[in-house]
Formats: sequence, C-alpha cells, structure tokens
Amino acid sequence: MLDFNLEYYRAFYYVAQLGSITRAANALFLGQPTLTRSIHLLEESLDCQLFIRTAKGMTLTKEGETLYQHVTLAFEELVRGEQELQRLLSFQTGTLDIAVTETALQFVLLPVIEKFINKYPNIDLHITGSSTPESIDLLRHDKADFALTGSPILDASGLVVTPIKQFHDIIVAGEAFRKSFANNTISITELLDQPLATVEKGTSAFSNTERWFQEQGSPLVPHFSVRAFSTVFQLVKSNLAIGILPDMYVENELQSGEFFQIETEQKPPSREIVLIYKSEKNLSFLSKQFIEFLKGNEL
Repeated sequence: MLDFNLEYYRAFYYVAQLGSITRAANALFLGQPTLTRSIHLLEESLDCQLFIRTAKGMTLTKEGETLYQHVTLAFEELVRGEQELQRLLSFQTGTLDIAVTETALQFVLLPVIEKFINKYPNIDLHITGSSTPESIDLLRHDKADFALTGSPILDASGLVVTPIKQFHDIIVAGEAFRKSFANNTISITELLDQPLATVEKGTSAFSNTERWFQEQGSPLVPHFSVRAFSTVFQLVKSNLAIGILPDMYVENELQSGEFFQIETEQKPPSREIVLIYKSEKNLSFLSKQFIEFLKGNEL
C-alpha cells in the first residue's frame, strides 16, 4: 500500500485546478519550492508523471487526469464535510437521542423542549420513553446520547450520574378513602390492607418503594401493579385505589382537595431525577450544549 500524504494531494489538486505552480502557491500561502517538492514526491511515490511542465503552466498527463477525477471527488467531500460540521456546530442541523422516564419527561424535559426548539428549530430530538433500567440499557448500547431518569440507579458502573431535581413519593387517595384516612397516621400493615396501586416491578420507583416496605418488615404486594404513573393516577382519580405517586404529579389535586395525602409512621425516602451519560469525552458537542441549556433553563 502506498504512503498517503494529504498535503501532496492538496498540492496536486490546486495545481491541477489553477494550471500553475505560482497561482497554486499563492492560493495555499506556500512557497513555490515547497509546492514543487510536494508534486515531485507525489509523482515519485506513484511512479508516474502527473503534469507536463510548459512555459505557459502545468498540464495534466493522462495519468494525472485519471487521478484528478478521484482527488476532485475526495476534496469535494471534504468541503461538504467541513460545511456540515460548521452547520452542526452552529445548531443548523443535528440529532439528539434522549432516553427518558415518565417523570423526568414530564417535569424536567418537557418544560425546556419548547424553549430549545424555538431557539434551535433545525435540531431533531428523538425521545424514547422507558423505565430507568431500560434507559440505562439504551445508553450502554449507544442508542441514546444521554438519559434522564429517576433514582435509585441500581447499576451506575462506568456512568456519570448528576442529580437534577429532588422529589418525594407520597401516598394519596381520593374522596372514597377520606373518611377513613384523612386525619390518621397509619402503619405499613394497614396500608397493605387497602387496594394499593404502584408502578410495576423493574422500575426504579418500585425498587425504592419495595426497599422502604422491607425496611419496615413488610413485603410490597400491591393490588394494582401498572406500567405508568399516569395509570396509578387514574386509579386514584377513579377511587379504585390508594396510589404511591411522585409529589409533583398530584400538586394540583392536593391543592384543590380532589386528592389528599395519607400519612404513614415512616416517610418514603426521597428520590431524584438524574442526568446520566457515559463520560464527558463521549458526549457530542450537541449533547453538551443541550445539557447546558437544560441546566440553565430547568426550574
């Protein structure tokens, strides 16, 4: 395989285009001897003559014409690559793949997406909704640039985890349960006697709640185990269940009195919405800028 020197081909390209060593040297801001030497070394490495040197300038040989066709395509691609890179760096193009959980989407990502799109309308955002373990799996398999999820993170090995927003899971109920529980503090055992709704096993929210129950000597066996908090919310709203939900989900309902919070002897541990990525060096320029935008605009 021949040694490849881009500077030799750059010299060849400009001399062939301009038909003159002098004009090519001026265009490249190089001395004529330097350019002449590059052409000579390229011809030597290819073992053929590329130019016919005349008093009027430089004319391509048949071999030079063949090479020039390919070199032109290569340099045109390089120019297009530079132009595309500049568009990317100026946010005129680009794609972000974000893995996000339901809570992180609703209370961290959605509030800033509209602002970001208004500022950078040519950036495509691909958002995949999933549980925390699924989001981390997408990240580890390079199917997401970064993830926004809820804690706890059961396996964060090799990942950078940055807290974004703290919240609490709380126990809430609707009107059908008010008379029995509105002004009482109950135990975990009493809670398990009620139709309890949680998100399903395998989510970080379930893991957090399950650990809380276990610390108090009770296994977590909900009557309703569902995929999404939105379903837990609807079960509570329909007075079919007592639900464990992030406090952010039910702020309006608690204020209006449609829901009320059930107090327990021990409070559920707090959780966090966290930003996760592989490493700083693995983040693209666009990812870094979006994360800075997120941190600057999030609440």
